[in-house]
Amino acid sequence: DEQRAPVMLEHVLRSTVAHHPSVQAALAREDVAEAELMRARGAFDPALSVRGALRHGGYYELRRVDAELRAPTPWLGAEFWAGYRYGRDVDDETRYPGYYSDQTLDRGELRAGVRVPLLRDRALDDRRAVRARAELAVDGAQQVRALALIELERRAAAAYWYWVAAGRG
Repeated sequence: DEQRAPVMLEHVLRSTVAHHPSVQAALAREDVAEAELMRARGAFDPALSVRGALRHGGYYELRRVDAELRAPTPWLGAEFWAGYRYGRDVDDETRYPGYYSDQTLDRGELRAGVRVPLLRDRALDDRRAVRARAELAVDGAQQVRALALIELERRAAAAYWYWVAAGRG
């Protein structure tokens, strides 16, 4: 006759938590909620845009590059931006008149600014609303997981003690 180690309540609880489908489902819902929160936070990532043009073969020949970095913030719907623009005529400026709206100084132009809504979207905008909902969804998923664990441990402990009381433990 082999001696077997007694089954302890801690073993039953650990195994139940590790393998029960309700816990796995709660963890999966929590992962989905955290992924949605990450996506919602991504709406506040800075965005870099670069545009360039080379007009060649026409009356106005021009080289142009325009780079801009925009960074939305969660504070009052404000958005910061900075950019650099460079535009020069390809040909000698004395031969042809320039297309002045695309020309810059010889070293280009730097620009920066901030946009703060005065009324619309100041208190709440789509990006902040989506982020707030995602944060609440993560908190809710964590609470559901905690409740599932408590209920599962309660049921596993009750089954264990019924099993012990039946003389099998």
